[in-house]
Amino acid sequence: MKSLSRVREFFSRKDHALSLKLRVASALNVFVSIRGLEALLNSGTAVVMRQGYETLVIQDTSAIDNRENVLALVHVKDMECYHRLLTIKTNDCFHRGKLDRTISNDLADEMAKQLLKKARKIDNGKRRMISKL
Repeated sequence: MKSLSRVREFFSRKDHALSLKLRVASALNVFVSIRGLEALLNSGTAVVMRQGYETLVIQDTSAIDNRENVLALVHVKDMECYHRLLTIKTNDCFHRGKLDRTISNDLADEMAKQLLKKARKIDNGKRRMISKL
């Protein structure tokens, strides 16, 4: 279980938590740039964190390969700021900058915190296969 001790070490320092938030924000912004806001708001869209701290956004969680390497998974629809993203999507008055700030700050921060919580649960001896996503 050497990798789990690395998870604890990685997340015990605040600068790593900030690094995770920046990675999540970057992945979300790239995803929106390529696929659009509509795809981000899809009910199946989630951020996946694998061993080695690889973070990616995926639209269909059933298509995840190597599930045993997944440390944490968080769906966009489960985040508190999801409703703000829906408002931005439906209101033409909002500019692209508002969307970028919401994704980069609020959504990324909230998702990084959830990924940390889930990774810590695994590190506390509750390692399980992610089979039902």
